[in-house]
Order: sequence, then C-alpha cells, then structure tokens
Amino acid sequence: MIQTGDIKLVASQVMDDVPEGGGRATGTAIIDGASNSIFTDISELDRAYGRVNLRKVSVSVVTNDTDGYYGANVIIAKPPMDSRVSVTLFSTKDGFDRRTDAQSRLESYLVPGPEWPGFLLENHVAGQRVIQLFQRPAEAAPNIGETIVLVSKEGAGDQVIQYVRVIGVSIVVREYTKANGQPYTAAVVSCEISDPLRTDFPGSPPSEFFARATLGAKVRETSVADAAVYAGVVPLIAPAAIGDLQLSASSIFTQLVPSAQTEIPIVDANVAGQSTTLSESANGNVSYTTVVPFTTSSALSLGNAVTPGTLVITTTSGDLTDTGGQLFAGSVAVGSVDYGRGTVTFQGIPATYTGSKTVTFKPATAPLRVSDTGQIPVTIESRAYNYVISLMPMPAPGSVRVSYRAQGRWYDLRDNGSGTLRGVDTAFGVGSVNYATGTVLVTLGALPDVGSGIMLVWNTQANYINRSDMPVTSAGVRFSLPLVLTEPDPEELEPGKVVITWNDGTPRTATDNGLGALTGDGTGKINYKTGVAEMYPVLMPAGGQGYSVAYAKAAPVVKYTTTTPDPARNPDTTITIDLGVTNIKPGTLRLSMPLALDSYREVDGGGSLEMHISQVGAIVISDNGSGRIIAALGRDAGSINYATGIIIFQPDGLVITKILTYVRYFGVGYGLMLGAVV
Repeated sequence: MIQTGDIKLVASQVMDDVPEGGGRATGTAIIDGASNSIFTDISELDRAYGRVNLRKVSVSVVTNDTDGYYGANVIIAKPPMDSRVSVTLFSTKDGFDRRTDAQSRLESYLVPGPEWPGFLLENHVAGQRVIQLFQRPAEAAPNIGETIVLVSKEGAGDQVIQYVRVIGVSIVVREYTKANGQPYTAAVVSCEISDPLRTDFPGSPPSEFFARATLGAKVRETSVADAAVYAGVVPLIAPAAIGDLQLSASSIFTQLVPSAQTEIPIVDANVAGQSTTLSESANGNVSYTTVVPFTTSSALSLGNAVTPGTLVITTTSGDLTDTGGQLFAGSVAVGSVDYGRGTVTFQGIPATYTGSKTVTFKPATAPLRVSDTGQIPVTIESRAYNYVISLMPMPAPGSVRVSYRAQGRWYDLRDNGSGTLRGVDTAFGVGSVNYATGTVLVTLGALPDVGSGIMLVWNTQANYINRSDMPVTSAGVRFSLPLVLTEPDPEELEPGKVVITWNDGTPRTATDNGLGALTGDGTGKINYKTGVAEMYPVLMPAGGQGYSVAYAKAAPVVKYTTTTPDPARNPDTTITIDLGVTNIKPGTLRLSMPLALDSYREVDGGGSLEMHISQVGAIVISDNGSGRIIAALGRDAGSINYATGIIIFQPDGLVITKILTYVRYFGVGYGLMLGAVV
C-alpha cells in the first residue's frame, strides 16, 4: 500500500546553475522543510542585478509492494515570504533534459519573426548601447519596450544571434543621393537598447532601394510563442468558502525573469495618422519594356502609383502578376508590391530573370488622407479572439489597419487591398473587410490585454474623379452679336438669317436653320433674343482663326400690356384671362403676379399655431413657345391659345425661399435654422 510518506521529491543528477544541470532523477530525496534543499541562498549581487535559478526535481514513489500508482499533483502551496522572489513550476516533458534545454524553453517565449523593414546602418561593434536602423520614412519605428533580434550569418555554423529590447527611440529623416544623382530621403532610427551588444554585427551601407547588403546582419521582429505552461501561486484578495464559484486573486501573472518597465507618457499626439488611399487615374494601361535583370533583393521602380491587381510583368519564363501586395510567378511569391510608391521588390527568386521584359499596369494616384479611427474596448466580458465591427464611413480598399495589444505588445493586421487582413506573420491573426458594407471580421493571434482596445484605422475613398474616360467637349467659339436689348424697343435676330464663315485652308460655313440651331461645317445654337451664339467647328482650326458673321435683325414688333385686377377663379381653381389680342407671337408671354407665402407661427408659447399670409414679392411665369405656360421649378401651370389670345393657368404652386427664423429654448439658449415654406 502506498503511504503519504512514500511519495517524495528527488534531486536530479546536477542541482546547480551550470549548463549540465539537471539530468536524470536520482535516489536522493529532497528533505521536506529543510532550508536550501533545492535553491541556494540569495546573494546581495542577485538582489541588485536579478537572477534566474533553475532546478530540476522529480516525483518518486518507493514502496515494498506492487500497489498501483495512479498519478500525483505537484503544486506550490504558499508564495515566498520575500515579495521580490517568485517561484514557478514548469516541465519540458523530458526526464533526461539539462538546464540548457529548460533555459531554451523558458527563452522561447519570444522567437525570431519576419525581417524588419530596415537594416543595420553600417557596422556595429560589441559594447554599443545604441543601434541605428536605415528604413523608409513611412515605415513604423520599433516601439519602446519592443524586442527585436539581430542575426549575423543566419543559418551558418557560426551564426550569431542576440535579442535586444528597445528602451528609447529617435528618428531623423535625412537626404541621400542615388546613383543617378537624384536625391531621396530615408529615416535613420536610433534605438537605445537595454543591454550592450555582445559581439560585432556587420551592417549595410545606405541603399536607394532600401535593400540590405548580402553579408549584412538581419534585423528581425519577435513573435510570442507559448513554449511552456507555468504554474505558480498568488494570494487571495478575499477568503474563499466551500461552494464559491469565483475567487478573487491578486493577479494571474508571475515573474519568470528579472525585468524592469519604463513608461513614457505621450502628450498631444495626433491619433488620426495619415495614410494612402489609391484611386484610379487612367482609362487604360501603361506598358513599357525593360532589360534590367530581376534578382533577389533587387527593386524595380514603375514610375507611378499602381492600381492593385493590374500589374503584369511578361518575361521569357512567364507572367508575373500581383495579388494583395505580393508578386507571384504562378502560385509562388517572388516579391512584394508597394502600390502607393509604385515599386516592386523581388525576394526569393528561384532564378534571375534576364532578357527583355514588358511591364504593364493601370496607373493610380495616391493622395495622403487623414485617417478615420475607431476602437473596441477590451474588458473582462468582451475579451475574445474574434471581433466584428461595421466601419462608417465605408473604408477604401487597402486602407484598413487593425491593431491590438497582447501581453503588453502591439500587433498590426493590414488590409492587402483584396479584402483580407494579414499581419507580417500569420501568427498575428487574420481578418476580412467587406468594402460594400464596411464590415470588418478579425481573428486575433492572441487574447488582447484587458483594459486595452482593438484599434481600427481606415480611410474613405479619396474624393477624386478619374476623368480619363470622360468625354471631352469639342472646343468652340462664342459670339455676342450687337443688339439693343433694353426697353422699350429691344432688338432681336431674324431666324434663318445668321451665317458664320471662316477659312482654315478650305472655305467653311455654318448657317442658322431658323430653329435656333447652327448646322454645316460647325454645329451649335443661337439665341435670337440675346444675339448670343455658340459654334463648334467640325474640324478644329488653328489658334487665332478669324470668323465672319452675317445676320439680319427682325422687324420691330408691337408689345401689348394688360392688367387684370383680382381675376375670378374657375371651378377647378384655375384662372382664365382674355389678353384682348390675337395672333400672339410664341414665346413672348410674360405674366407677373404677387407672391404670397403661407406660414405658421406660435402664438402662446404652448405649441398653438396660427396661419399667417404675407406678400413677399412677385413671380413671373411665361410661355415656352409651344402653347404651354411654365411656372417656377418647371411646373406646367397652364396653356395659351396664340390665335385667340386666351390663357388658362393655375396660379397656386410651390416655390422655395430662404427665411431666417429662430427657435428659443427656455433656459438653454437659441439656435438658427433655414426653412422652406409653401
């Protein structure tokens, strides 16, 4: 029978902080309650600088019979009395591992991620506490507190790697000169690091293509990896009783390694950053030929922003096409495309592309826009992996960015222009964007921190019009013939008598058809009453072309004026007036009548209204030359019989006028509004 005293903790082969520490279990039992039976005393240096002690112990059951052993639990029942000491349990699931294996598992919380969009500027030597990164001005700098990895001779037997934590950042944008003498700007990011460099790291010289030298050290981001499961103990804030479903603990976190945290408040920062929204700027594609070889890490400038999904590079080996910011040879990614800058960077090319290549794409424009922003607060109740939000106004393709904080570090997911949200590493999360509805669905790579927020940044479609496919109005000339337009006897042109001639090497003529239109070698229109004509030559003459205009004035006409005070209404509320003149010239009727507005006003401050009718001016209606009388807003108000001089019209209708009113709010103030009154 297995007794309580038969279950013991036993020491490993080497109980010390040396690389060969750990190993297989021994028969040496750990004395219960004895001081320093597992760890040594804490020295003054350890208290000053911090220290991680790793010890391996195993569970052993020793009995004189063959009773079954069905497992045991190992816990830390009480936290250390010294609040600056933390004790944590974890297992590598290996009975023969050494301290180096456990240390590797502990350090694997952060693993090297994708390459940073920049490189070490020139050589860095051991002992430096500041590193300099060379990158594009638009690329984000490392965050304070972020850990990055420096790798020299990656993959080789003498590879050198060092994790460094950024504790300070400064950025300087400098101007450099390209090989062709043209200037370009680059950001030099100086990062203060927590620990000095332990060895030399070769850097790279400034590059107009922002490409790292082949032998230059790489700078990589880090990604969080749950390499081990840790168990510890924390005190309860409130006592727990049998039957309780919830417990209140001081924290769910414990300290694995000595660390310090620096907080830097950011004041008066503009959270609505600027980003680029692409708009088509052409009706067709641009195509050109180049013989520049495409190699790994080489870059190609297209000379213009590119509309996503339209880039095709035809080579002797096949076509290279773009999808979501990447360049593909079939299904293999061979580079990336920066649509806003119009550049292609080749990466991982299996073989150099040589010979003549044809580049085809649809141009775009990339205006800078101030971003719209949104946030989903992360609380205990809302903490999750998946979030859905509808953006308003609607986002433009390629402009959405979702940021979240997990374990104190921020991660970004960006819209690739095809409705997909991705991070620089798939472990950061994925998502989708519906540009028609503005709906964003995002799945995070880790649970966000409580108290943080899911930050969303996006742009609306740029308010630009692509005029490349809009019809172009023909160029024309405008004539204003000398007529006396003032009363009492204004002049008019006689229909059918206007002739415009010019000679651009061949005699040309445009004539008036009597209905207000110009025909012949030029088209257009003419207003007989004002003498204004617009003519568009069928064949555009050279600049400075002279024109001759022949015309005749119409015979004077007799005008009649009649006044009808307070005319009677017909049963259908229309009014009939006999002008007393027959054979009226079409288009010459002008009928003026007073304009009265109906409005309602509050009379007692309690909501009672009464109607007020006020005369505010006069309104003029006229005939359209075809027997109909037209009022304001194009309303068909009645008819006229030109032969008999009888008109029938409806005087009532709708007009729009601006009236300045005010609304008084007792005890609050007042406001102004504009209203439309019938």
